[in-house]
Amino acid sequence: MALSEKLDLRSIFKQHFEMVPAYSIDLKEEVYSIRHQVYCEDLNFEPTKSNKLETDKYDAHALHLLIRNIQTNEFIGCVRFMRPQPENPYELLPFEEICSTSLDRSIIDPAKLPRDSFGEASRLAVIASYRRRKGEMKRAVNISDQDFGTSKQPRFPYIPIALCLGIFHLARLDASQRPIYTNRKAFSRPFL
Repeated sequence: MALSEKLDLRSIFKQHFEMVPAYSIDLKEEVYSIRHQVYCEDLNFEPTKSNKLETDKYDAHALHLLIRNIQTNEFIGCVRFMRPQPENPYELLPFEEICSTSLDRSIIDPAKLPRDSFGEASRLAVIASYRRRKGEMKRAVNISDQDFGTSKQPRFPYIPIALCLGIFHLARLDASQRPIYTNRKAFSRPFL
């Protein structure tokens, strides 16, 4: 067997996980629940909420994606993607708003770009039991060379990368179908 076959990360990933676009209210609540668990309870980045759902003003116009462990049927992570809205294209995205004073506009200036040419992935969250190794549960995700495994023992510790790839794929599908479809159920087929 060739090394490329042994390291087929897509096949390895699909044996354990599936990506689930969160179009329904119930699935969006799963997203918000994971975010609350990670951002409010585990990492204390946001205040806890009595309803245990972490949401903000951007969620209404965002695409949301979940990742599920197919053996346990447990949702283990999420991410969202948003782009400027056609009805209000100059409303700032979270990064533009929150990082306005620290953004180096000599590198990139969103104000000089066509508003329909970019978007933002944010609120990526992975539950603690999948986020890090034992003893690292209360730390944010980081990726190092040791996380790659070896050719003899490859690993797929890249749930955050899978979420990023998945949400960009979902955003691309959504953008390519926008003029044709208004019903997002058109994207309910599996992807990745």
